[in-house]
Amino acid sequence: MSNEHIKKFLDEYLAKPSNDYAVLITGCWGSGKTHFISRYMGGQKVHKVRDWLMDSVNRTVVYISLFGVKSRKDIENRIFEVLHPHLKETEDSYLAQSGMCLIKALASLTPITKDLGKYACDAMSLFNKTLCEKAKRSKKGLVVVFDDVERTDMDSPELLGYINEYVEHLGVSCILLADKERWDEANAMPVNRPTLHRLASTQEKVIGKIFNIQTTIDDVLSAWLNDNEFLDKRLLKILRKNETIIKDVIQRSGVNNFRSLKHTLLELERFVRITSIWKFLEKQEFTELFLREFIALRYSIYIGVLNASDIGVSNYLNQIQDKTVDDSPYDKFQKKYRGFDFLSEYSVDYAKSWINIFKSCFGENIISVDIVNNVIRDEIWFEGHDKYWMSKVGDFFMFDEDADGLEALETFYKSVDNGKIQKANNLYYLYYKLVYFADIGALKENKVTFQKLILDYARKHAKKFKSYDMDPAEHYVSLFGEHGKKGQDDNKDFWLKLKAIFDPFQKKIDNQETNRAIDKFFQKFIPDSSNVYSLVTSHEWKDKDYTYFFSEFLAHDPKFGWHKHVVHAISDLNTIERKDAKIKDWCKKLLPFAESQWKKYLKAPKPLTNSQLSIFYLQKTLKEIAG
Repeated sequence: MSNEHIKKFLDEYLAKPSNDYAVLITGCWGSGKTHFISRYMGGQKVHKVRDWLMDSVNRTVVYISLFGVKSRKDIENRIFEVLHPHLKETEDSYLAQSGMCLIKALASLTPITKDLGKYACDAMSLFNKTLCEKAKRSKKGLVVVFDDVERTDMDSPELLGYINEYVEHLGVSCILLADKERWDEANAMPVNRPTLHRLASTQEKVIGKIFNIQTTIDDVLSAWLNDNEFLDKRLLKILRKNETIIKDVIQRSGVNNFRSLKHTLLELERFVRITSIWKFLEKQEFTELFLREFIALRYSIYIGVLNASDIGVSNYLNQIQDKTVDDSPYDKFQKKYRGFDFLSEYSVDYAKSWINIFKSCFGENIISVDIVNNVIRDEIWFEGHDKYWMSKVGDFFMFDEDADGLEALETFYKSVDNGKIQKANNLYYLYYKLVYFADIGALKENKVTFQKLILDYARKHAKKFKSYDMDPAEHYVSLFGEHGKKGQDDNKDFWLKLKAIFDPFQKKIDNQETNRAIDKFFQKFIPDSSNVYSLVTSHEWKDKDYTYFFSEFLAHDPKFGWHKHVVHAISDLNTIERKDAKIKDWCKKLLPFAESQWKKYLKAPKPLTNSQLSIFYLQKTLKEIAG
């Protein structure tokens, strides 16, 4: 354990029958002051603060936090609450002001002194029988620990004057815990009220020894990770195995704030417990990446160098255009942890990435179990193995490890054998990135053989593809630059060969989409000109599409004047889109259907119905727009 010199001094200090000075232990916020003193007082067992009074191995300890206290009365009330919690709600002012009296009474039961003090008998009457008997049997010395000294709202000289009553008049051993930086600031601050001594002079009288805590990360983790009550036992086992990761993150951060680290690990437990991802944590590589990123991000937020809203926000692209743009907080975070592998780097789909999971968890306190489990299953260590490596095939030569590059290529060949590439654009992208390596002899196939492999695959599996769209051949040249075009002098010709294979399938899809669009249009309650315009201009219309449209028009329920609304919607196009060539062409091709149907209605029994008359107005409107 670190701080052995403090421990040895406290052994001597607390071994004395009485002391006339207090001990101050300082350290930066979260450095482990409370942890150190609890370990020291409790021996090998770290006790919860509320149990210190009776369960501390070495002493009868009264622990008081001074956070927010404004007066002696506030301190008295807190002491009373600690020693008599079942009476802390009392409104009896006598009881509420008995803190000092209770300390006197408790001191009388320990080897420190036999002087009960002025109010000892009255105070003793407030103790319950069990407490008295237990304190008598313990025969342990009394020590009062005042924590959060720098966070009190009292003037420091006044506070020390109060504590002086313990050490000078009662001889009770007192240990003060304070944030070093804030204590030093208070020590240097002048006191405006002349009735109070400066802190320095009061401190010299009351505090006889000052130590600066130097708890190490090894001390803290040794205590936490071996305390089965600190975290879920399953998580403790995982953290013990990955203790080095925690140490590396804290070291790289440059800040030893153990309170923030404790909160980080507690939140880690909450995340794992809610998502129930225990089975995935059996995969060591995944676990290492997950722990490293979770702890680094959450710890950075706790120590105030990053906000949850900053996660994933980079100024990198803006800096390319403007060198004066500063790094974003997340850019700085990434530079601080440069060289550390994080889990988010393996995310294939950014919209469903760990960046967004952590951002939501740390910022909005939202943990979506379904999203987390779906993203995990999509990782390379689980069901997403092929998806990840296929995303890296084109740049297989950039992996640091040869085995990773070969893994990517092997996944590509397996996908070809199993027909798993089901998007035309993905197939062409892989061709564009790999044909160069075939051309220079780096693959199993030469260029001609590799081209045949891709074309044969397209012919064999095209009917199962999910998409047949391909970016233009020139798009890849513009995207990767001329240097990426090596070995691809026939790039455009090969692209056209693939397109010829996929075109029939794409046309079939286009026709199906047109029919679906027509069906959707006729499902509208009251169509308007914008609906008609969108339907006409968003699709390539074939002859059969006009036949299908008109048959649906005739078959549609004439209730609510639906046919009349369609005619009016088409008629409105004559005004707002008169010069649109596609609209004119559409009206011109639909016109013969309306004219033919009107001729049939002229031979029908009279009078004609409203829906039949709508055909007359439809043909009239179509003629006007078609010109």
